[in-house]
Amino acid sequence: MKAQLEFLARSRAAHAHAAIQALLLKRRAAKEYKGLIRRFPSLVRTAGLGQALAFLASKASSAPERANNPHHWLANTLWDWWRQSPLGPSASTAASFLDWIVRESTLVTYRKATQEVLAYLFWLKRFAEAFIPDETTHE
Repeated sequence: MKAQLEFLARSRAAHAHAAIQALLLKRRAAKEYKGLIRRFPSLVRTAGLGQALAFLASKASSAPERANNPHHWLANTLWDWWRQSPLGPSASTAASFLDWIVRESTLVTYRKATQEVLAYLFWLKRFAEAFIPDETTHE
């Protein structure tokens, strides 16, 4: 059991690290991403995972360029992790995390997903803080 938990923690960290490194290669305005990553765990805790993902979907759909939208990126990153996670859905036909919550999850899997997302966001936040520089102006 302990070995499984250690493997899961390492898997979360590896996926989060890869996501941040890929973000740094493709995006110029990383400050927006860093701010969203910092705030999102609080939103999940206060509103719930479903509501937080609905917020991301709302913000992503209203953006002119979806591919460069931090909300779209975070929603896709979380869905990618949940699908790969040993705790995630084994065979899901859902197109997004929000779609999976609405159509396929049960109360037990919803709670499990919330806990897993918060654990994953811990790593994502740490790597964002470590690798995405703060854009401060010096006058």
